[in-house]
Amino acid sequence: MPDKDPDIGTGNTDLLKRIKQRYRYGIDKWDRNRKEGQKNMKYVSGDPWDDADKEARKDRPTVCPDELNQYVNQVVNTARQNPRGIKVDPAGDDATDKLAEYRENRIRAIEYACNASQVYVNGLQAAVERNIGYWKVTRAYVSDESDEQEIVILPVMNPDSIVADPDYKELDGSDIKWAFELDRMPIADFETEFPDAEKTSFTAEDFGSEYASDWYDTKSIQIASYWEVKQVARKVGKKQRTSYKRTVTQYVTNGVEILRKTVQPGPYIPIVPVFGKELWVDYGTGAERVLLSLVSLARDPQKALAYVMSSMLENCGQLPKTPYIGYVGQFETDKDAWDSLNQLYHTRVQVDPVVDGGNGQVLPLPQRASNVPDFGAYSIGADICRRAIQAAMGIAPLPTAAQRSNQKSGVAIQKVQAEQAIGSYHLVDAYERAIKLTGRIINNWLAEIDLGETKRPVRLADGKHQLVAINAATVDADGHEYHFPIADDKGRYQVTISTAPSSDSQRDDARDFVANSLVPNLKTLPIGPQQAAQILSTSIRMMQLGPMGDQMADIISPQNNNQAQQMDQMQQQMQAQAEQFQKMQQELQKLQLQQAGKVIEMQGKMQLQQQDAQVRLTEANLDRQTKLEVAEIGTKAQDESERKQLFGELESQFHDQAHDVAMQAHQQAHEKDLAAQQHQQALEQGDQQAQNQSALADQQAANQSVQSAQEAQQAQEQQAGD
Repeated sequence: MPDKDPDIGTGNTDLLKRIKQRYRYGIDKWDRNRKEGQKNMKYVSGDPWDDADKEARKDRPTVCPDELNQYVNQVVNTARQNPRGIKVDPAGDDATDKLAEYRENRIRAIEYACNASQVYVNGLQAAVERNIGYWKVTRAYVSDESDEQEIVILPVMNPDSIVADPDYKELDGSDIKWAFELDRMPIADFETEFPDAEKTSFTAEDFGSEYASDWYDTKSIQIASYWEVKQVARKVGKKQRTSYKRTVTQYVTNGVEILRKTVQPGPYIPIVPVFGKELWVDYGTGAERVLLSLVSLARDPQKALAYVMSSMLENCGQLPKTPYIGYVGQFETDKDAWDSLNQLYHTRVQVDPVVDGGNGQVLPLPQRASNVPDFGAYSIGADICRRAIQAAMGIAPLPTAAQRSNQKSGVAIQKVQAEQAIGSYHLVDAYERAIKLTGRIINNWLAEIDLGETKRPVRLADGKHQLVAINAATVDADGHEYHFPIADDKGRYQVTISTAPSSDSQRDDARDFVANSLVPNLKTLPIGPQQAAQILSTSIRMMQLGPMGDQMADIISPQNNNQAQQMDQMQQQMQAQAEQFQKMQQELQKLQLQQAGKVIEMQGKMQLQQQDAQVRLTEANLDRQTKLEVAEIGTKAQDESERKQLFGELESQFHDQAHDVAMQAHQQAHEKDLAAQQHQQALEQGDQQAQNQSALADQQAANQSVQSAQEAQQAQEQQAGD
């Protein structure tokens, strides 16, 4: 049997005294903020009237129209719609990208298992409404039969149950040196919960007169989980400088004895605060920390609104219920008509004349009581109060006329929403710092939680869950071997918060895009049937339809089947061969068309050469004929008159012949141009035929690919059916 820890029990009086002193110190330091937070919660719950107000307005209206929660809900629900994501990046030493990815996926799995997004929002809501909120990181056994532990993130429903070191310096409170979580239970329950306790019955003297009221009230006893940081000096680095390592120990105590003790992993106390707006205010005893919620400065205008509306209702209640007031004896004759005057229509009612005994004159007729409240003035006062509430909460008010929905433009609404987000962003910033601290705590705990050669659940960014082997070599789906030495990991990692929505939010946006844009237009996309089937299968998985949805996705895209992969490869090879054949056909058609063009060009040149030869022959014949006729003139015509006559006849003949030669040359030039045009048309016609043949070949290849894919799909379906 192991030796008992000396800190367990009542023996360590120094530790017990330190615990009680720190508890009293923390209660005193946080007293103002705790009281202000409690008052804020009364306003949020719709009860701004304290006991003195209710006593002063006894039997008078004390109402409170709610103007606060709509603005509180805007901040909280915006964070709920956009959950933050924790990111882990390597920062030095032995850290690697693969180990950082494992840690990030591991933290994401822990968050998912604990529904951490709602835990985070619960802490933010407390900071927005009260002035501070908390959640905690702890460990729990995975089952009642196992010694294996898992990290869990739990909410702190009542922020007043936490008393933390009020002298922290960091904005996120990561340097808190001690903290309490309080739980008060009946004495009988204590005996059942802690049967091994040295004391199960108590008196005030057991706690000391100074601290008895903090822990004991004769019917119940306070149980506190107390965390304490100890700093151990050590020498580090080449220069052997002194560094202090933080270690955390958790004690469970009732103020009289230490009931349990647990050494916690990591350097941080696992109580995560979400602070409101921080101010340092001097109330006469030195500056002290003051935390403001979104509600703190809006309490006065909210109470003024409650006064205005209560006064209006009080005024309405002062209206007399009797519609007419008259003298005794004026309603006797027509009593039935007067009694039913407010229920039935009467053409007339009669009044009995009553004579004043003093002066003998007839008294005035009955009169209707008139006391109508000034609702317009009350509305103006209420509107002033509402605007003051908006200003106090950082909300930009719209002009009165623009508050009607038919006068709000989309740009104006977006501008107002942006201004509202800016007015409360200091709370969102504190919220993100708290989530970042949570990631740092869990990241430090992994080395002491993920021990031994085992498998741990992780959640990938796409929402898929996996079991990953750690502290041993493992092979991923691609055949790569990795080693996750989490227990011996000495690397440094940087934990950040993604400013964009987390992977859950991104998947929601992707699902909207797939359902509303991608799937309805799937047939119009320039993709093959295999790619379309893959997109449809992925879309079904993104919808998270459960096992039936996964089964449908497997049927549409059975990529895990080896035969399906082989068929896909065959289809790709067939498509590649079809494309190669198409290219060869196109090259052959181009060569044929080029050859045909050259033949036409040679034919045109031969025709032009023949025409040139014919012209030269004609010119030679005309030259010979001219010479012969000149000689004949020289011999036959002896006298001048004959020579003149013959010369005139010869000139006329030459003119006719020259005209014929010119006409023949013009005809030859026209034929030459016509041949050139025919040659150009032939070339253009050849190019057009080549383009038409190429397009036809592309269409035939596409049809062949589709037919091959359909035949492959039919063969697969037939085999699945067999």
